[in-house]
Amino acid sequence: MPVNVLSFDWQEVQALSCLLARTMDLSVTLSGESAFVAGQHEQVEVNWKALQLDEN
Repeated sequence: MPVNVLSFDWQEVQALSCLLARTMDLSVTLSGESAFVAGQHEQVEVNWKALQLDEN
Protein backbone atom coordinates (compact mmCIF):
# COMPACT_ATOMS: atom_id res chain seq x y z
CA MET A 1 0.00 0.00 0.00
CA PRO A 2 1.48 3.41 -0.97
CA VAL A 3 1.96 5.59 2.10
CA ASN A 4 3.64 8.94 2.79
CA VAL A 5 4.74 9.51 6.39
CA LEU A 6 5.59 13.03 7.61
CA SER A 7 6.93 14.23 10.95
CA PHE A 8 5.94 17.67 12.29
CA ASP A 9 7.69 19.75 14.96
CA TRP A 10 5.48 19.61 18.07
CA GLN A 11 6.10 23.23 19.12
CA GLU A 12 5.09 24.46 15.66
CA VAL A 13 1.92 22.34 15.76
CA GLN A 14 1.07 23.85 19.16
CA ALA A 15 1.65 27.38 17.81
CA LEU A 16 -0.68 26.58 14.91
CA SER A 17 -3.38 25.30 17.27
CA CYS A 18 -3.25 28.61 19.20
CA LEU A 19 -3.92 30.45 15.94
CA LEU A 20 -7.13 28.54 15.21
CA ALA A 21 -10.68 29.56 16.11
CA ARG A 22 -14.07 28.03 15.37
CA THR A 23 -14.83 30.31 12.41
CA MET A 24 -12.04 32.11 10.63
CA ASP A 25 -10.36 32.74 7.31
CA LEU A 26 -6.87 31.34 6.78
CA SER A 27 -4.31 31.76 4.05
CA VAL A 28 -2.01 28.75 3.53
CA THR A 29 1.14 28.87 1.41
CA LEU A 30 3.11 25.67 0.79
CA SER A 31 6.79 25.95 -0.05
CA GLY A 32 9.24 23.06 -0.08
CA GLU A 33 8.84 21.31 3.25
CA SER A 34 6.94 24.03 5.09
CA ALA A 35 3.52 25.63 5.28
CA PHE A 36 2.93 29.27 6.14
CA VAL A 37 -0.48 29.70 7.77
CA ALA A 38 -1.75 33.25 8.21
CA GLY A 39 -4.79 34.25 10.20
CA GLN A 40 -6.23 37.70 10.78
CA HIS A 41 -3.66 38.71 13.42
CA GLU A 42 -0.89 36.10 13.38
CA GLN A 43 1.20 33.95 11.07
CA VAL A 44 2.77 30.56 11.83
CA GLU A 45 5.26 28.46 9.90
CA VAL A 46 4.94 24.67 10.19
CA ASN A 47 7.79 22.53 8.87
CA TRP A 48 7.79 18.82 8.21
CA LYS A 49 10.30 16.10 7.56
CA ALA A 50 9.51 13.19 5.25
CA LEU A 51 10.04 9.89 7.02
CA GLN A 52 8.72 7.78 4.14
CA LEU A 53 7.60 8.82 0.66
CA ASP A 54 5.77 6.73 -1.91
CA GLU A 55 7.79 7.27 -5.08
CA ASN A 56 5.08 5.96 -7.48
